[in-house]
Amino acid sequence: MGLSDMMLIVRLMCLCVSGRVAGEGQAEEGGTPSSLDHLTAAIGSLVAENSTAQNQLLHLCVKVGIHLSTISCHLKMRVVEI
Repeated sequence: MGLSDMMLIVRLMCLCVSGRVAGEGQAEEGGTPSSLDHLTAAIGSLVAENSTAQNQLLHLCVKVGIHLSTISCHLKMRVVEI
């Protein structure tokens, strides 16, 4: 796994959080880890001791956050227009 896989992992995490992963549920204490838990561990390993990867992840998360907030604003405007 390399730095090029970081975007894919972040996108998969977004899908897990949004509930778009079939059969995905939150892991209960002592239960089976969820897909999000595995993806979190993977991305944590990727950036653990690599400051370049940490900076790239930070910029990627900001970019994804801005993109999601833009989509949310557009959806709200469409509701108001109707």
